[in-house]
Amino acid sequence: MFHGDDYTAGIRAIYNSRLIHIYAGQGAIRPNYNPEVGFVARPDDNPLIAEFTFTPRPKIRGVRELQFDSFLGRDPDSHWQLQSREIFENVRVLFNNGALSDNFLFDHFYQRLNAPFNIYKNIDIPDGEYNFTRHQVSLSSEMDRRVILTGTER
Repeated sequence: MFHGDDYTAGIRAIYNSRLIHIYAGQGAIRPNYNPEVGFVARPDDNPLIAEFTFTPRPKIRGVRELQFDSFLGRDPDSHWQLQSREIFENVRVLFNNGALSDNFLFDHFYQRLNAPFNIYKNIDIPDGEYNFTRHQVSLSSEMDRRVILTGTER
């Protein structure tokens, strides 16, 4: 059933409770897979996704819920050479009045370009490995108001 380089397959597991959410998935998109209708985001890929979210409802005045989110996404090719990766830790605060604070402690990206990437005319990004990390603090006012204020620092 699964032989050669012209298939795709995947498996995932999900666990949900009031306090914990776990998602894990592994896939395989072989180099010669032809989707015929639609598209494939990345051919020759073995994507792995793992996410863990912890959502306590603490007894803090004005706070409805805290969300602690950890994520790992890896994309090696069929030779298991890493092509991209994202790792992040996020803390979100949901307030009783509908306001929100969404904060990435870190969001780290890795990307491999196997060939130069043309941006515009004769402007290319050279092939190679690229890494960057971002941080974010974001606040939004109550969502049921006529005017909603949002501020983000990244």
